[in-house]
Amino acid sequence: MWETSMKGLVSLIRKSTPSSFTYICEKNGDSLSDKMDELACFAPGMLALGSLGYGPGDREKMLTLAEEIYWRCRR
Repeated sequence: MWETSMKGLVSLIRKSTPSSFTYICEKNGDSLSDKMDELACFAPGMLALGSLGYGPGDREKMLTLAEEIYWRCRR
C-alpha cells in the first residue's frame, strides 16, 4: 500500500518557475491546483521515514524528494 500511495504522491509533484521549488499540487476531482497548504509540510518526514523500506537507489530518490519539499516549506 505504501508504494502505491507514494506513486500517487509523486504524480502530484511539480516545480515552480523560476525559483524551481518542489511542491505537491492539490488534487480536486480530476483537476490539479498549483498550491500547497501547510499540512503538506508533514510529507518530508513521512517520505524520509518511508524511504527506509526501499533499496538504495529508490531510497535516495525519496530522500531527495523529501529534502526538496522541506526546503519549499521553509521558504
